[in-house]
Amino acid sequence: MSSQTLPSAKDQLDFIKWIQRLFSEGDFTATYKYALIIALTDLAVELGEDSDAPLTLSVTSIAEKVAELYWNQTTPFPNPVNEDHVLSQNIGRQAFVVNQLVTLRSRGFSSLAKARDSKYWDKTIKAIANNVYKMPVLHLQNISGDVEEILYKTPTNAIEVTLKPGVGYCLRRYQTLIQRIARGGWLEHVRNNRNNLGVFGHGADLESFMFHADRNVLLPAREFLKDLQDDRCFYCGKKIHDSADVDHFIPWSRYPRDLGHNFVLAHGACNRSKRDWLASQKHLENWFERNIQHDSLIQNSMRDIGFIADLDSSKSIAKWAYAQAVDNDLLTWVSGKSFEPINAIAMNIFD
Repeated sequence: MSSQTLPSAKDQLDFIKWIQRLFSEGDFTATYKYALIIALTDLAVELGEDSDAPLTLSVTSIAEKVAELYWNQTTPFPNPVNEDHVLSQNIGRQAFVVNQLVTLRSRGFSSLAKARDSKYWDKTIKAIANNVYKMPVLHLQNISGDVEEILYKTPTNAIEVTLKPGVGYCLRRYQTLIQRIARGGWLEHVRNNRNNLGVFGHGADLESFMFHADRNVLLPAREFLKDLQDDRCFYCGKKIHDSADVDHFIPWSRYPRDLGHNFVLAHGACNRSKRDWLASQKHLENWFERNIQHDSLIQNSMRDIGFIADLDSSKSIAKWAYAQAVDNDLLTWVSGKSFEPINAIAMNIFD
């Protein structure tokens, strides 16, 4: 891949073919590799740009992403067979990352946001980073017995990983596809793990449990958002007289991460109409202005109720999502059944 221009169509196709090989021919004895590829993709979205430039990521930042992905899976899976069963993430003994996070949880932290603010976080992440380096980072690119350094040159220390030219761009561009394949593989691995036999099939939604896709998780944010929005729907601006929905402004289907700045409160009807569409330019401008104006309040309040709030990450994710909409001439949702194309000028808001 050239470092002077964006990856060619052939480069991108070759990259996708290799990703398919990675998932079909790679050695997945634990779920670490799925977590790593998701983490690299997320970081490419949040820290990268749409260029062919290489992207250097600290192993610590990768470890924090991995910890976030595993956090919800370190509580017992709801089942009547073994109420204390934490899902096994390894064919053998439990994964090191899971044990580290279980220990951290045992100190009484009810949410990842509170654990991150504790005096124990840095020590935990340091241990996880060392493990992530030794396990998935060094072995992710092993396919059929050979090391194929497509994503990055195998690092010689546990400090940083540099994605090769064009890789960050491809991870950003094909984020949805890569995430779905990785999550699907992760789900299958956990479901088929012999250490987890007998705990499924009792009505619990494994995907929601593992990846926090249950909208009920968002309910604690409702009261704060009602006050922040003066009891008005974020989209139509009308008063909320009964229950309302906590919506992901950048839809969960496009970027599955619960960040406090991305939450808005909306009438159920507005939320159902918006569905998985990106909101129009006027909504984007309102969302951007609200987050800038109330950044500290959102950050502190969301942390208190258990959500991570990172304005820079939320802005980077939005910029990425809307840039894709511009590049692909996608429509955006205005209201009801009304849609409009997103104008490239709208991207100036991120400058």
